[in-house]
Amino acid sequence: FEVSERFIAGILEQRGGFDDQDENAMLPATLVLKETGLEIEGHVDVVDNTVDPATGTMQLRAIFSNSDAKVFPGFFGIFKCAANP
Repeated sequence: FEVSERFIAGILEQRGGFDDQDENAMLPATLVLKETGLEIEGHVDVVDNTVDPATGTMQLRAIFSNSDAKVFPGFFGIFKCAANP
């Protein structure tokens, strides 16, 4: 996912920084499938440390369980991320 630098900066400000060694530092995330409205809970796994100067965005990766195989490659979804869980 790509998110704005401002979004990441706001989250880090609210959380008092980011400590990737702290298990409680995981940022909860939700994937909402566009067609069905199904919501899948997960968490942000990786935040890139580089801002794209052309777009002002950073890339991040989130992990969502798909144990019931309801999500397939190419599905469109909306990514939601709570700054304060």
